[in-house]
Amino acid sequence: MNVNDRPFCSCQIAHTRYNCSQSRTFKFVSKPSKLLQGLAALLLALASWDAFPAGIAVDASVSANHNTAGKTSVSPVFSTKSTNELLLAFIATDTTGSTNTRVLSVTGGGLTWVLAHRANAQPGTSEIWRAFAPAVLHNVNVTATLSATVASSITVSSFSGVATTGSYGSGAIGATSSGYAPSGEPHAKLVTTHNNSLVVGVGTDSEHAIARTLMPGEVLMSQDLAPAGDTYWVQRMAAPIPLKGTTVSLGDTAPTTDRFNMSICEILPGTPTLAVSASSLSFGSVADGTTKTLTLTAKSSGTSPVTLSSDTIAGTGFSRTSSTLPATLSPGQSVTFNVEFAPKTAGADSGTLTLNSNSSSGSKTLISLAGTGTAVIGPRLSLSAASLPFGNVVDGSSKSLTLTLSSTGTASVEVKSASITGTGFSLVAGTWPQTLAVGQSLTVSVKFAPTTAAADIGSLTLSSTSSSGATSAVSLTGTGTAAPDPKLGLSTTGLSFGTLTVGSSGDASVTLSSTGTSAVTVSAGSVAGTGFSLANGSFPMAINPGATATVTVKFAPTAAGSDTGTLTLTSNSTLGTSSVVKLTGTADAATTYSVNLNWNPPASSPAPVAGYHVYRSTSGSNAAALLNSTLDVQTAYVDSTVSSGTTYVYDVKSVDAEGIESAASNQTTVTIP
Repeated sequence: MNVNDRPFCSCQIAHTRYNCSQSRTFKFVSKPSKLLQGLAALLLALASWDAFPAGIAVDASVSANHNTAGKTSVSPVFSTKSTNELLLAFIATDTTGSTNTRVLSVTGGGLTWVLAHRANAQPGTSEIWRAFAPAVLHNVNVTATLSATVASSITVSSFSGVATTGSYGSGAIGATSSGYAPSGEPHAKLVTTHNNSLVVGVGTDSEHAIARTLMPGEVLMSQDLAPAGDTYWVQRMAAPIPLKGTTVSLGDTAPTTDRFNMSICEILPGTPTLAVSASSLSFGSVADGTTKTLTLTAKSSGTSPVTLSSDTIAGTGFSRTSSTLPATLSPGQSVTFNVEFAPKTAGADSGTLTLNSNSSSGSKTLISLAGTGTAVIGPRLSLSAASLPFGNVVDGSSKSLTLTLSSTGTASVEVKSASITGTGFSLVAGTWPQTLAVGQSLTVSVKFAPTTAAADIGSLTLSSTSSSGATSAVSLTGTGTAAPDPKLGLSTTGLSFGTLTVGSSGDASVTLSSTGTSAVTVSAGSVAGTGFSLANGSFPMAINPGATATVTVKFAPTAAGSDTGTLTLTSNSTLGTSSVVKLTGTADAATTYSVNLNWNPPASSPAPVAGYHVYRSTSGSNAAALLNSTLDVQTAYVDSTVSSGTTYVYDVKSVDAEGIESAASNQTTVTIP
């Protein structure tokens, strides 16, 4: 913390801070290592909680400690899992002295953030900001902008199962309260306004970096023992408070000698309520063998999402279609059920549709079902389908589908004839007329054999003695498609790399093209030949008609001479499954250079010359290196360690028997081509 925090004087001696009005000493806490700070932040960022029995659940919770003073406090990145969540940002800070710190604004997640409560009567500030996320958030963070450059801590938590009314999460916040004092147990009190609400809070201790001792039944969410000598923490009740009107004290039993600020608030649970469009469905009279469908709408009419976990249906002839459970409905959302009645006998039927949910109005919602089956008099022909869709069929091939004819009346039905229209459609087998006794069935097969690439439609017409109509029609659809014709084209059948120097390399490419009517797949590519290798090209590769791809070959000769090789491409091309590109290249031996040095021995010397040292440096460098590790007793030296394009500077020193060198000779400069 800043030593100028009110009401302290700006005096600091030997790690001891003095209060002008009291003779109290406050110990500084040694700064933890950066590694330990990082581990603490990581552990806080990974924290998560389970759902409480009342329905409130903590989805995401992350924390970040900013122990270096700054004007912003930024949370780690986080994501949420569900819609309609309340987000709370708990921000605790240090102060700079004369004017106390406060949070100017909070941004993040594309949401609108509003101050829920602030406590800063003592040095530093403890604030709770709220926002509401109707949609799921992905990889976002939250930034608090501060009024001063101070150390800070931020914890962001998202809560599901909360009340969804109001704006920016206002409906999910109940009572709020502050706690602050120059000493005593750090805490704040409020009276709950709703059953099964949760109380959370954030605090600042401006005098010591010391771990909190929680009151019974409370849980620490995050804690920063700041190196400046402050403590920033967030805590909550361990479980929701069952009854409204309960006085809740959130805080710590120790330490009791420090100044503190504490902000707390009450989170209100939502009420999941399921409403249905009708309490009963009456189907009236329905002929046996036929089906009648009625719809039922289930809607989330409460202040939090309602979950439809399952449904059951009872009663002869009743069934449900067209809805998948489980399903979670946000407030205002609805789902539609199609309930069918298909009587098989004459007479009254009754049943029940039961919807199982977490609705506050009851876990089971019952919808009564009623209908009456009547007797179908006479012959009746029923078909298993009103249409036969064949989909795509390659020209020159065929596809067959079946249709079942059933006698569902009270007397035998005669199928007199069957006729078919439409290009490519035909009846595979069947002789007419056919008489079907009550309950008897007959299967016919229809074939589609297209001869052109085009869509075809047709119809199968059945003539019978059915009381439902003398003719029954089944629509036929299908599309003829051209047979696949993949073709692989090459930009060249030979790649020449020219002449390269041994030790160098060169690349050459061939362009592959798809020239057929369907995609061509190059399943593999291989290179043979000394010095040749595949430089790029990932297999298998699929090339659509009109598209191209490139394969590159590298030539890196290791010896002088001519080399040949091949690039072989394997594909499903109708032009041939193997395509070969010839490879040619020539290599010349690498050119080497050496420098021959000669010099005259010294005309006179106070001591006999035992040999010579030869020194070399590059142009522009003052650092000369000794070339010969042993004395050169000749007046000549060959330097074979030179590189092309480099300029070298040489000089020679004579050496006597005791190893003493003479002054350097004149310098000679040599440039290598």
